[in-house]
Amino acid sequence: MRCDGLLRQLDFRDEGTFTLDHVRWIAVILLHAMLCGAAPAVAEDLRDAWSHALANSPRLAAEEHKIAATEYDLGAARAERRPDASLRSSYHVRSDTPSFLVQSPLPGFDRVPFAQPDAAAVEAQVLTPIYTSGRIKNSILGAQANLSASQHEGAATRADLLQAVGEAYLAVLRAQRELDVAEQDVASLTTLEGEVKCLFEQQRVPRNDLLAAQVTTATAAQKRLRGQHQLQNAGAAYNRLLGRPLSTPVQLAELQLPWLPQSLE
Repeated sequence: MRCDGLLRQLDFRDEGTFTLDHVRWIAVILLHAMLCGAAPAVAEDLRDAWSHALANSPRLAAEEHKIAATEYDLGAARAERRPDASLRSSYHVRSDTPSFLVQSPLPGFDRVPFAQPDAAAVEAQVLTPIYTSGRIKNSILGAQANLSASQHEGAATRADLLQAVGEAYLAVLRAQRELDVAEQDVASLTTLEGEVKCLFEQQRVPRNDLLAAQVTTATAAQKRLRGQHQLQNAGAAYNRLLGRPLSTPVQLAELQLPWLPQSLE
């Protein structure tokens, strides 16, 4: 139902008061007007596709985590050059005072204590590498090489993703154009088949012409069906690269390619 049709259904000129039904009709009209006034869906261009693919690619996210892991490895290798400090403390509580038993003629002097019943101890330790025969230096160089390799691999993965999305984008547009051509062929051949059928009913053409027209129309319909499947497959491949469900509708904008500077000659 159109928006203006809903507006014509509600007329309060003969009513002096608003009822609950009037309020409900107003709510329905406002909601329908908002839906009618909503802007149509904008076709997605290649830049939007690239941005969405870069933000939702699991493979690219894995490469980024890999780069972060190699950065942490490099930091750990560099940290081996710094001193390693540790601090440890302890506190002991005994039930009796530690003492030695001695033979003494005096009563009460047969025990000689040598420690307190409770005691606290603190220990600080600092370890610094003096000579490691190049182990730390080579570890740092190896971590730097791994980081560089991870960065180059991430850049290659990003470039491969952009290229794959561009190819999938073009594949969808090509499949859409082929389907449009196939639909036009079916429409024109269906019209031709109807004309041949009329001529056959008037006995102006033989049956072979009608059969040939029907076979040509059926072939065009089969080609259109094949084009529909190709478009669905191209859209599914495109959605997979962008991290979307395979059945998501695809609406792409045409590419604005510049003219070549050379002339046709």
